[in-house]
Amino acid sequence: MIEDGTSQTFHELNEKSGSILQKHLDALGGPPKAGQVRQLPSSDDEFDIITIVGQSNKADPSENRDVNLENVRAAVANGVKALNGLEIEKVQIAVDSETAQAAGESAKMTSWTYKADKREKIPQQFSVFKNNSIESFDQGLILGEAQNLARELMELPGNLLTPSIFADKCVELLEPLGVKVNVHGADWIKEQNMNAFWSVAKGSSEEPKFVEMIWDPEVKNREETFALVGKGVTFDSGGISIKPSPNMGDMRGDMGGAAVTVATMYAAAKLKIPGKVVATTPLAENMPSSNASKPGDVVIARNGKSIQIDNTDAEGRLLLCDALDYTAEVYKPAAMIDSATLTGAMVIALGDGATGVFCKDNELWNLIEKSGHETGDRAWRMPHYQHYFDKISPTHNAELNNTGGRDAGSATAAAFLSAFVPPNVPWAHLDIAGVGGIFPSEGDPFPYLCKGMSGRPTRTILQTLVNYFQ
Repeated sequence: MIEDGTSQTFHELNEKSGSILQKHLDALGGPPKAGQVRQLPSSDDEFDIITIVGQSNKADPSENRDVNLENVRAAVANGVKALNGLEIEKVQIAVDSETAQAAGESAKMTSWTYKADKREKIPQQFSVFKNNSIESFDQGLILGEAQNLARELMELPGNLLTPSIFADKCVELLEPLGVKVNVHGADWIKEQNMNAFWSVAKGSSEEPKFVEMIWDPEVKNREETFALVGKGVTFDSGGISIKPSPNMGDMRGDMGGAAVTVATMYAAAKLKIPGKVVATTPLAENMPSSNASKPGDVVIARNGKSIQIDNTDAEGRLLLCDALDYTAEVYKPAAMIDSATLTGAMVIALGDGATGVFCKDNELWNLIEKSGHETGDRAWRMPHYQHYFDKISPTHNAELNNTGGRDAGSATAAAFLSAFVPPNVPWAHLDIAGVGGIFPSEGDPFPYLCKGMSGRPTRTILQTLVNYFQ
């Protein structure tokens, strides 16, 4: 129900009830304002309860997202949360075809919480009012389910999601959907000369894994391959350059890039995306030990470039650089996106308002921005200039330094990664440290997400694939 009190569905139900619903609504203070909920007894045997939710009709194009769709997500979230604990199993949502996907996304995301006992008290089955079949609503449910999967993976403690366990989950989740999954261990990583990746992994007793996921349907709208790469540090202590102990437990979510990548592949297969999508995720722990890399060490990456490791807590780029080089060389993608909870500098720069995107290819950037506008999970283009590359290359003992210092930390990290992507491959680096939920904030303006790991920006990456292959 819009703030002005208009709702065609309510009008129809009220007429059917002989205006009883309107009397109940008036007794509760009239039409709800945005964010408010009215629970009405149903005069129809088909429903146990009728929930009226206030939806904002405000729109601001400067917000860089479809505000109407975001208003729908907020309204659906408030409605679903109002049913918490009422033992309601099935919910029908009055929605039109233009807003159905947003409603489905919100319903599914709002119904999820990490603790299963709390989840049981929230409705889990959603459909369109009168059981009308709207394909986009079902697509929205899948997008919401995918983000929930990323949230669950990110929330799992490090001892319950080691690289080996994560790799096994990839197989269990994806192979039944028709995704080919290849899992490689330490010997293969070393055979591939992924020495940058290995320099991080060797400090832990947990074996690293490199996971390849391939969705290659028979029916394709275009023949090009789209590649995804996700950083998968299943626990990040910082290594020898160890992190401060407060909030170190949040570093269980430093595999957020891998989580959103796997979740995107899960949804791509369920939606039967009509094009070939390849994803790779290097999985490892970053731990201090007698075998761990030391500040000042030099390693030779897979593409032959030498790297001076000045800070072992700048480890994500060391995993990613070898993965990017491998993925670009083996699969020769027409476009490639990597996702990583890479820098605290991105948290300072953008907070949780938008994903920072480093991309020199205008066509790929426009596709990502458009997708963020549609999902409400926005992207913001960051500077990706030679100026920042010059901050990390050359360095004293190598061609590249794995850190460029405090200033422009996100931009120098992206510049480092650019040295491992061929210039002819359209590529975007998504620094998701701010949006991923490692630093959850109070009062987050996303009512469909509970506090904790957010699983963002899964829906935007998936929508990018949908738009690319449509």
